[in-house]
Parts: sequence; C-alpha cells; structure tokens
Amino acid sequence: MKATAERITNILKSSTDVTDLVGNRIYWGLGRQKENEAAIVFSVQEQVNGASADSRSWATTIRVYAGDMDQASDVYEALMSVMATEGYFQSGASGISDDEAKEAVMELTYNLK
Repeated sequence: MKATAERITNILKSSTDVTDLVGNRIYWGLGRQKENEAAIVFSVQEQVNGASADSRSWATTIRVYAGDMDQASDVYEALMSVMATEGYFQSGASGISDDEAKEAVMELTYNLK
C-alpha cells in the first residue's frame, strides 16, 4: 500500500498544473487541520476481486479542499488531466460545496493498474 501511495504522490507532485494550484499540500491519509489554502488529500483502498492474493487491485480516492468551488474546480480539472495522462480510469466523481464555511470539497476515485 505504501508503494502505491508513494506512486500517487509522485504523480501529483510531478505535475506543475497540480502544484501551481496546491503547492506541496498533497497528503496521503490525513491533511493538516485548518489548512487555509487549496490542498489534496488522498487515500488508497485495496480491492480484493477473488480468492487469491493475485486477484487484488488498488484504487485511490482523491479529495480536493479549497476556499471556493472555482478554486476546487481548477484543481479537480488538473487532477483529471494528470491522472488521464498516466492512464488511470476514473470510476466516480462528485462535488460538494459548503458556502457557510467558505470552503469547497471535490472528490475523484480511480482504479489503479
């Protein structure tokens, strides 16, 4: 799992389209509390597709946290582009806005090779 997380981190940090928007604020597992700027937090899930260790695969859920939906959408689009370039299939997406807290959250899920 750690190797998969490191691969995702390296992919995201190597994209200037992503880092221009979030800097180094790319976290595996948990992000920093009270982050004031756009950030990415991702998780890695193991998917067991059968009865043997050879049948397992991995997925990642990438969450974008930002000050508003425009900023979150920009990061979301950059993430979609870099993951597509790497050949990953997007298996789900959603956008959630919390206007009262002046923040936005968007989520992407990918099946990994």
